[in-house]
Amino acid sequence: MSTVREFRDRFTRAGPGLEELAARIACVAAELERQRRGGGAPTRLRQIAADRIRLERELGRMLLEQSGGRRGRSRSAAGRWLPGGLPKGISKQDALRLRRLAAIDENVLARYFDVAARRKLLPTSHGARAFAEQPEAGPSGRAPERAVLEGARRLFGTIDCCVGVEVPGARRVVAAAEIATTALSGSVLVPSCPDPGDWLPRLAARRLRGEFDQVLFVLPAAVGARWFAVLAESRWCCCFVRAGAAPVLVAYHGGRTEAFFATFESLGVVVETRTR
Repeated sequence: MSTVREFRDRFTRAGPGLEELAARIACVAAELERQRRGGGAPTRLRQIAADRIRLERELGRMLLEQSGGRRGRSRSAAGRWLPGGLPKGISKQDALRLRRLAAIDENVLARYFDVAARRKLLPTSHGARAFAEQPEAGPSGRAPERAVLEGARRLFGTIDCCVGVEVPGARRVVAAAEIATTALSGSVLVPSCPDPGDWLPRLAARRLRGEFDQVLFVLPAAVGARWFAVLAESRWCCCFVRAGAAPVLVAYHGGRTEAFFATFESLGVVVETRTR
């Protein structure tokens, strides 16, 4: 049986296909069951189980990329976004679980594999998701702000504009004092906002006019603040980050709401705001 690396290398050369990857996962699952029934060595079983999880993460990543860019759809329509639909044997619920698996930080996954080995447990996708959702799991114990920035990079791919604060990898930094007059483009990150009550509706309106594609705010989770109601008025998606000394709220406005849910669900509670 070829290794995950060999399979991934072949995909890189030939171009990945959802159906082929789903079929490969089924083959690995069958091999795992055969080894388990035949009394395979625990180390071998854990290796095959880890290979299966990594392939499932790859499929989740592909589903996330192919479904995340569609506009005007609800989360329940996940499977219909893809050209030709979901791969055979993959339900909408399976697709959501796979995307959640793909959103887990790589360091957290490595620690899960280590914990499973020490406890002599067979790693599973469900176990990996449950482990990542534990507050103490955190992305390698790093501050939630850093985890949020990593989530922004995964969601955006490239941070085209960063407002007020310079972050590594951002193509352009816009001064906070110039936000009302400066042109924005692509994916916009606002890691610190001095006036959410003004900035949230202003940037939501600019995005809807097509001035840029998507925007992500990092805010204090001040649910009692006067500006908090603005989130519902403009249909923002929000993540209340679990860990950290100061509660953090991540607010997203853009066409990739499904990708936002899948990326940030491992960090906290994700909701879509709306008014009646």
